[in-house]
Amino acid sequence: MIKNPLDQVENPNQKKLLQFRLLIAAVILFGVLLCSGLILGGLALQGAAQAPAEATQQASFDSVKPLKELCTGDTAGNAAAANYAPGSGPNRLVVFRSNIPGSTDLSNFYIRTEDYPEAWRAAELEQAALVACVSANSYVVEECAYTLEGNKAGVLQRIQLTALVSVYAAHTGKLVGQGELIGSEPRPCQDTEQFIGDLLVLTVTGEAVTTEAITDWLREYVE
Repeated sequence: MIKNPLDQVENPNQKKLLQFRLLIAAVILFGVLLCSGLILGGLALQGAAQAPAEATQQASFDSVKPLKELCTGDTAGNAAAANYAPGSGPNRLVVFRSNIPGSTDLSNFYIRTEDYPEAWRAAELEQAALVACVSANSYVVEECAYTLEGNKAGVLQRIQLTALVSVYAAHTGKLVGQGELIGSEPRPCQDTEQFIGDLLVLTVTGEAVTTEAITDWLREYVE
């Protein structure tokens, strides 16, 4: 049997103090439960509101996914896609990107249309007039030799990142434009470089090609 803690206190002052503490504890507990309820309710409403948007986005991805095949450079296009009309844009597009240099493996390409202007984006297959395939690449632009402790030979490689952009007409599969954009240069070799442990090769890499640069290059075809 659970006993009331107040019944076990005989001193009136101590009993009042205990009553006050129990009241404060009850108020705090009520506040915590109320806040928890509001938070959980808010999360539930937020989830309910996001669900239709996420379902719509997924349906959009599924609709344009067949266009990824154009990134192999060997396909006849998709008859359900829109016709490409140069100079009468915007010709809406779908953008696929791969960070594997030189790869034509479609599993390496993922959709990145959301990185580009909203007016350019094809939300479904029937809207897509263009497909842009962006493949990352890199080149060693310079190698600098260093003599390390123990007369070992060390090398610092300066690597520049590029992006090969291929644009296809979605309806016919025809290649309508291709270009390689160059990122920023890596820093120069220094008179001395720090090689840690048994490391004999160091690399310094420039910045990748920006989305803004790719957008500017695509503008000629989209608009």
